[in-house]
Amino acid sequence: MSATFQTIAGQTVCELKEKGSRFFGIAVPFSHEKELSEILTVLKDTYPKASHYCFAYRIGVDGTKFRVNDDGEPSGSAGRPILGAIDSAGLTNVLVVIVRYFGGTKLGIPGLIQAYKETGRLVLTQAEKVTKEFKIGLSMRFSYQRMGEIMGVLKELHIEIQRKDFNSDCHVVCSLPLKQHTELVTSIKAAILGWTADRVNESTEVADCSFELLDISF
Repeated sequence: MSATFQTIAGQTVCELKEKGSRFFGIAVPFSHEKELSEILTVLKDTYPKASHYCFAYRIGVDGTKFRVNDDGEPSGSAGRPILGAIDSAGLTNVLVVIVRYFGGTKLGIPGLIQAYKETGRLVLTQAEKVTKEFKIGLSMRFSYQRMGEIMGVLKELHIEIQRKDFNSDCHVVCSLPLKQHTELVTSIKAAILGWTADRVNESTEVADCSFELLDISF
């Protein structure tokens, strides 16, 4: 599995006109399915009275999660062509929504497939591409007595902290580059113990501190 993936830097919008119909393509960086409902709600407010809000997305470590939606267009005429545009661009963690205002002239299924495919291609061509690293979460729980010491180690090693909770106990979730996560966990343990890294391995325990690797994130 590659340690990096290509996606888009930010939201991009384009417009395509075809026989009176207007197609607005909106490409959005997208990494969690739970974001979909809110994005569609915003777009329906932005483009009111449109006849269709079709979309496709691909997300995940190997782009293995995807969904297509024709939103009332003939089956296979909208969502699949949009997904094809995403795949042709070699992207993941991307949502493309295409909003259609019907112009009064039916395009037929071949015409619809071409219009949705071309709008998807156009918006992704215009979008700025970025390469990002896959990351993996590291959950650490430790005693209050070790809080200052351990937080100092994380700061010294420039470890990115996603969230922290010092209420019931000390709990932090760190984000580590997938490619270097084993070495970084070793470095964290070694620094806390005051040992050299060659004395530490995956099974090395640290008193009053637990380590747990979480899911890959983006």
